[in-house]
Amino acid sequence: MAGQTFGGSCVVHLRGIPQTSVRAPLYTALRALRASVGYDEAPIWCEHVADDPRCAPWRHLLATYNVVACAVLPIVPGGDAQRADLFWWSTEPTHIDTHLHHVFDTAVRKAALALERRRFGDLLRYQAYHDQLTGLPNRYDFYLTLGRLLEASHVTQGRVALIFIDLDNFKHFNDTLGHPSGDELLKLSAQRLIACVEEAYLARWGGDEFLCVWPQAPSQEHVVQQAQLIVAALAAPLYLDGREIALQASIGVSFYPEHGEDPFTLLKHADTALYQAKAHGRNRVSCFSPAMLEHAQRFVALEPALRRAISNGELITYYQPQVDLAQGRVVGVEALVRWQHPEQGLLLPGAFLSIAEASGLLDSIGIQTLHSACRDATHWLTSKRRPLRI
Repeated sequence: MAGQTFGGSCVVHLRGIPQTSVRAPLYTALRALRASVGYDEAPIWCEHVADDPRCAPWRHLLATYNVVACAVLPIVPGGDAQRADLFWWSTEPTHIDTHLHHVFDTAVRKAALALERRRFGDLLRYQAYHDQLTGLPNRYDFYLTLGRLLEASHVTQGRVALIFIDLDNFKHFNDTLGHPSGDELLKLSAQRLIACVEEAYLARWGGDEFLCVWPQAPSQEHVVQQAQLIVAALAAPLYLDGREIALQASIGVSFYPEHGEDPFTLLKHADTALYQAKAHGRNRVSCFSPAMLEHAQRFVALEPALRRAISNGELITYYQPQVDLAQGRVVGVEALVRWQHPEQGLLLPGAFLSIAEASGLLDSIGIQTLHSACRDATHWLTSKRRPLRI
């Protein structure tokens, strides 16, 4: 095989090589060039000029010069497309004259546009399936991947673990340091997660939440240990803008097939377990159990009712006396809040304070209880009763 180059194009003469085998001599001739210059992308092939509609404008002229096939190879030094080389195959040695030069020049320009469209299409596909900040797969890719893994596990009777990760104190750092620093913190957190779960699939769900899917998961104890390693890795101090930062993370875990056989159910149950981890002090791991659903359903029912209770005055202040045993008299009282629920009757704090904390209602309840205590203390004073410490 011999060749002649001209302005970004190359005419390769086929000597004793069937047209159906043009790919092999191309790679043989350019293997060294590919390694040294950087043919990093797959070529665009036109193996039959006579039949390919892309060569229709020049088909008769190319036949005159015995050109039978062509291919475009992009040269990509440093990862950015710099140029594309166009290679033609002819059955006879060909002299490049003005007419053929015009064809090659036009074809090279069109090939460059085609490559640019392909690279743009690749970029759009990447952005459709990846998070732009961390580079991790996004929510859409997560659902597709988890669905495929569950289908495969159904066939192999395997087990899949879904790990839902939430950065507990990220909002505090984001509000304090600013959103650019918060974005950098998310990227650093993603890097730590990648190092922790090399054998698993990791995606960013959104905000400060990440998802990890572990196909062919071993025992629950082993998965929990791995999740605890994730918590420890995220909690290790890191430095951002000259500040030392220690993150905390809560994790909820669900398993296929025990806790669900489709992506939506598994995700819902992992989220339920995550809520339990937060409700029990945060910075810990919680595995889903059916009993958690009752608590979650109770939360869904009571949270809006609690908001109405604050507005409608259904919260009542009770007082527990504090007695000085030496003097044998009451010296103060402790203000305690109760909820006079219209359907469930009198509810103690244990039934609703955790819901208030998760919903951001604790401050409102505390202020309302303080106002009630101050009002009652004023009434006691005006009625000439002995002052009591509250």
